[in-house]
Amino acid sequence: MAQLEVRRVPLGWQHPKERVFNYCSGLMEDRYKELSGAEDYQPEAGEWDDECAKWKAGWRPDNCNAENHGMTYEQWEGQRPHRDNYMPNWPVEDRTHLMMYETTSAGTPISPAFATPEELARWLADWAPSVFAARGTYEQWLNEIVRSLALEMPDSATTATPAIPPESPSPAPVPAEPEARVRFTVDLPRSLHKRLKLAAVDRDLPMTDLARRALEEWLNSQA
Repeated sequence: MAQLEVRRVPLGWQHPKERVFNYCSGLMEDRYKELSGAEDYQPEAGEWDDECAKWKAGWRPDNCNAENHGMTYEQWEGQRPHRDNYMPNWPVEDRTHLMMYETTSAGTPISPAFATPEELARWLADWAPSVFAARGTYEQWLNEIVRSLALEMPDSATTATPAIPPESPSPAPVPAEPEARVRFTVDLPRSLHKRLKLAAVDRDLPMTDLARRALEEWLNSQA
């Protein structure tokens, strides 16, 4: 199942496109450029820099055989993460709208931007691309949006996201006050980040949710 997440964007944000070759049609076409989350850039670039410095000092990973020892780190690992391959790191106060992204890739939008979760859920229920249409009704989409916003990393636009009541002709109950969040940023080794991403895909969970569960389970085991 495709991974989805809500991203906060400014009013008027247009996700960039790039020209690519379609091997089925044999033609060039415009497609959305895959962009990772803005919060991923610093840890991934920092890890690349750290391992590049170790490589230059003589370190080699266990899976690097002797014939590859003469490579540069870029030849071994690939190019350094480039800022243009990540979402812009807008000021918090500018991130006033919500867009749904698929994150099975690095991330491309599947919806326009809307000011409220309800507007986004209504559009998705009516117009979501066919591959995502099975996600279902307005209420199901709204639950997906609320869940995604509640799992935001602290680098995101808000530190807490209140629950959103479903669309209903009768007054909805007042939601419970969500627990306040605290900013906590961790730099992960690239190999651990890849393991976390693969595990999240296997379990159909956002990486942030899986990381929180693992941390909570470890703390509980130490109690």
